[in-house]
Amino acid sequence: MGYKTILVHVDASAHAQPAIAYAGRLAAQQGAHLVGLAGTGINELVYQCNAAAPGVYLQPQDLAALRD
Repeated sequence: MGYKTILVHVDASAHAQPAIAYAGRLAAQQGAHLVGLAGTGINELVYQCNAAAPGVYLQPQDLAALRD
């Protein structure tokens, strides 16, 4: 029994590239889908609350403030 989907964490760290490459090789060997996840660190409620104001988009500086 092989993997159907492989999830790999994607970020800007030095170890991300080797992990992505390894996950890609493993997915190819298993005939699996490869999914990359790059989390924002922002709670999903921020996005849900923003949906109350259609057409208003979160700006990069807003996200930076929330991350800080």
